[in-house]
Amino acid sequence: MHLPYFKNDFMVWANSVRGGYLRNLSNSGGVPYDKKGFYLGGTSTIRGFDGTSEYFPSNEQLGIPVTGGTYYMKTVTSMYLFKSELRFPIYGNIGGALFYDGGAVHIDGLNLGDEYRDAVGTGLHYNTPVGSVNLEIAWKLDQKPGESPWNFHLSIGSF
Repeated sequence: MHLPYFKNDFMVWANSVRGGYLRNLSNSGGVPYDKKGFYLGGTSTIRGFDGTSEYFPSNEQLGIPVTGGTYYMKTVTSMYLFKSELRFPIYGNIGGALFYDGGAVHIDGLNLGDEYRDAVGTGLHYNTPVGSVNLEIAWKLDQKPGESPWNFHLSIGSF
């Protein structure tokens, strides 16, 4: 089917899959999770989370008190992330996107509740010689109490 609006332009379906595995090999102590652990949230992972105050797993889920502290991972942790985005031209150097981001973090011996978190969203992209400038809004599909339902992201480049 030919659409005159897209006469000289094309759509792009971009996908990204990432995963990770971390095992504590120490006989004593553990891996400081804030230095080497896996977190999801923010522009580079799940865009429905701001990545600074909202991320998964949270300090509360790791059992870190509000006053601070460090969680030491003494077992195994793993993560996976899937991102899918349909990019389409709007006019000139301006394009749009519809996207889905989803992923999970699992830490053996720690109950994080719902380990899979995901979000959907839309965005405007302005293509420049050094990469696209993106303004995106994303909505959490599984919002938890105390979390915002959506988040704005401003970024340069694409995944």
